[in-house]
Amino acid sequence: MWEFFAEDDGYNAEKSAIALTKLIEDEEVIALVDLGGSGQAAQAIPELEAANVAVIGPPQTIDPTLGSGQFFHNIAAYGDQADIFVGVATKRFGDASNAVVLGIVLEVPSGTEYATYVQDSVTAAGGTYVGTEYVGLRVQEATAQILKLQKAIDQYGVNMVALHGAPYHNELVLKAMSAAGITEIPVVGIHGVASNSIYENSPEDVTDDTYGVHSFKTSNSDAAGASELKRCADLAGYPGEDLVNNFSHGFVNSYILHQAIVKAAEQNSGNVTRATLTKALQGKFDTMGLSCNIDWTTSNHNPCGAPFTMDRATGGMVPDGEFSEYAEFLDGVYGIDPVVFEYELAIGDPERSLARFCDSPSFGSMAEKLTRDLGLLEAHGITMEAVQCSSGPANAAALIADEVDFVNNTPDNMLGIRNAGFDVVMFAQSIDYHFFDIVVSTGGAVPTMDCDQGDWECAMAALNGTTVGVVARGAAAEQIARQLLDSAGFDPEDTTYVATGLAAGSIAAMASGEVDWCICFEPGLSTPTLTGVAYSPFSLRAGDGPDALKWPSLVRTTSRVLTQEAPNFVRHYSAATSEAAEWMRNNRDETIDKIAEYLSGGDADLAAAIYDNNIASLTKTGVIDRAGIENNIAYALGRGIIAETMSFDDVAVNLED
Repeated sequence: MWEFFAEDDGYNAEKSAIALTKLIEDEEVIALVDLGGSGQAAQAIPELEAANVAVIGPPQTIDPTLGSGQFFHNIAAYGDQADIFVGVATKRFGDASNAVVLGIVLEVPSGTEYATYVQDSVTAAGGTYVGTEYVGLRVQEATAQILKLQKAIDQYGVNMVALHGAPYHNELVLKAMSAAGITEIPVVGIHGVASNSIYENSPEDVTDDTYGVHSFKTSNSDAAGASELKRCADLAGYPGEDLVNNFSHGFVNSYILHQAIVKAAEQNSGNVTRATLTKALQGKFDTMGLSCNIDWTTSNHNPCGAPFTMDRATGGMVPDGEFSEYAEFLDGVYGIDPVVFEYELAIGDPERSLARFCDSPSFGSMAEKLTRDLGLLEAHGITMEAVQCSSGPANAAALIADEVDFVNNTPDNMLGIRNAGFDVVMFAQSIDYHFFDIVVSTGGAVPTMDCDQGDWECAMAALNGTTVGVVARGAAAEQIARQLLDSAGFDPEDTTYVATGLAAGSIAAMASGEVDWCICFEPGLSTPTLTGVAYSPFSLRAGDGPDALKWPSLVRTTSRVLTQEAPNFVRHYSAATSEAAEWMRNNRDETIDKIAEYLSGGDADLAAAIYDNNIASLTKTGVIDRAGIENNIAYALGRGIIAETMSFDDVAVNLED
């Protein structure tokens, strides 16, 4: 049996030191969840390291705790928050180079650290950082700082404010901005700005464009854990706290602790100690969709975040876009590098020596091709054999006929196989976002459209009733096309669907005018746009499109029987393909050469475009996104792909079990 209990340090350094010593001297305390403020956390590092006590999900975002292996971070660090600031600027202005930024920060070391990160990230993106104004700890108003802001607006054209501070100080700044009539400039700040009280106590004419970067969704989201989060707050006697990001952070930390204790017990014959728990934390953890999936396998930091603001209808904090939309801006550069764990997945000898995989000329298959070409799976004692599969239905047929062991497929295609009575399962994620996307023929019925870039509803209105090319009739591409039309308010039956096959057939069909648009995948996306055959009115890969299509588009699948009879074989395959994905991220030029060899007919420019347009979607952890898959299950049910709903635990297996 285990229990939670708390020590209140009153946000005081001396009290914090006393409370920490008390906890550490109690040998039954095996870990800490949350730990004071930045100063208190930094001073605690030596004592925590000496006692080997882990701190799970600390709220600190400063550099020093990144450098300690006792701190397992799952909230965006200041370096990450500055990168996401650039992401907001990019979305707001089309390019971050158009951002002109003034920082307003609390006069403490963490304020200087945050301002420095914002300056570095903004200038690296080509934007302008004009300077930093500091707010004293004991000030009663921020008039002086706002006068400086107005001067910077007049002199330099400042169009964004980077804000740091405690809620009280942030309220002073926002109230002073409103009083000065500065209400048209977006304010993007640290996780502390994602505080409900700031929006409740500050003028709405400023807070309606104010955001705080945070890493945890609240109960008014569509996360799988939203209802459980609310239930927790109600049972604890804190109704309404489930609408607060920080409460969600604490809830997820407790859930991670629970998973880690179970894992430590399983790995050590029930012996859960500080040492075994700290070791067990060096792994992957589910967050019920309230944050990004956690992967502390090789590092103590799991960067994730989005800008949050208040939804006044529910009183809860909501992200301006999904976490995935800002992942590409996270550069992983910090003043102190996160700890790198020397970790080797303990996998037994493989039960089989030959792995047959479905291969196709697509970006989604590149990790498999490179796993083979680089000898990564061979190093695990397994030879790879490619079997050509030209579509999702062909993948399914090969897996059902036992012609292959492993298939990359869309989750809904896999669900369709299960619906037909075949017990196939997903065991890893291959692509975190979409690999399917839309391109519109410049020679078809809609050669241009009067829609803003990214306005998918406007684009679908223009395309309604035309002819769309799909890889295969009734398969994933057609279902996505139908969902786009359906979500935009149109009858999918009014549109004509033509099977155009893979990239070459799709491009030829658009060039000849046989189809007006296509739902396809690389190289059928970059090639037609680079050659002028087609254009892209919006991007599913970038997060455009309806909520019904918010799910990971490619998962690695196999039969349940194989995971039961040869679990190590499957684990080795998953580990080797993850190594290939990491190699692709770290070796751009060499990967482009391989893409040119396999996908672009030797065209290096096209290969580079394919790489740059898709590398961010390649999974970094392989962990299956529970919330995303549950959304896909709902999508598959709505599209008639499956006859009745399925649970996540029915369709996915955890290789670490």
